[in-house]
Amino acid sequence: MKLHRCPPPDCRPAPPLALLVVVTLTGAATAGESAAVLEFEAQPDGKCQILSDGGKLVSLVNRRTDRAVKYRLVRYFADHPQNRVGGVIPASGVQALGCDTVDGRAQRWVVERYTIEGE
Repeated sequence: MKLHRCPPPDCRPAPPLALLVVVTLTGAATAGESAAVLEFEAQPDGKCQILSDGGKLVSLVNRRTDRAVKYRLVRYFADHPQNRVGGVIPASGVQALGCDTVDGRAQRWVVERYTIEGE
C-alpha cells in the first residue's frame, strides 16, 4: 500500500471553488499515467441555494476507473481549517461533500492525503 501526501503547493489554502477544480497530486501516478486522481466538482443545487445565494454542491470524484481511492480531506470554512473527513470512493465514484458557500462565507476542502487501494 502506497501512501500519497499532497505536495506543499497543493496543501496551501486556495481561493473558493469555481465550477471545476482539479487537484493534481504529484507522486500519485507513475510515468505515463495521469496524475489527476481526485477532482472536486461544484454543481448547482437547490439546498445549497437556500443556504446561500449562488451556493453549489461540491463533490469529490475518483478519476481512477480501475481502483478505489481512500482519502483524507481538510475542510476549510471562511479560510479557517475546521476538521478532517475521510472515506473510500469506489472506482469512478462520486462523494458529495457539502455546499461551497454557507451563510455567505466560503467553504472548501483540500486533499491532505490519499491511497489507491491495491497498490
